Amino acid sequence: MATRPFPLAPATDAEVTAALVPFIARYVWSAKRARVTALCVPWRKRAGARDLVDALDPAHVIELVGAPAPSREARALARVRRATPGVFIDEGGGHYRAQLDAALDELDGDPALFIAADGSCGVALFEIGASWLIVESR
Repeated sequence: MATRPFPLAPATDAEVTAALVPFIARYVWSAKRARVTALCVPWRKRAGARDLVDALDPAHVIELVGAPAPSREARALARVRRATPGVFIDEGGGHYRAQLDAALDELDGDPALFIAADGSCGVALFEIGASWLIVESR
């Protein structure tokens, strides 16, 4: 596992649940919502960030490839507050408090998922391939 460039403070189960419930309601396919909610809320050791990522509606996913303005990626990143607090769920299912900018700094790290505390956005980080920004489609 890569060393994280920011200190990791464990998130409580209540913080993880508070982020997951609105995130699932906004971004997971409606047909998969009940299954994902049963698997991930409250967060269980058998759940993985990948279970949630695989159920996302692709209409809300933007690949982070470093596209210049005025790309869809640049416009979406401009709408998101970099200091957004949330939870960071790593490959092993550990969950930690973090801010969005710290999650974005991890783009070359281990697979993980950042979810804003209010469920308004997220970032899926992959070992191989472009990471994803998950936001309301506009």
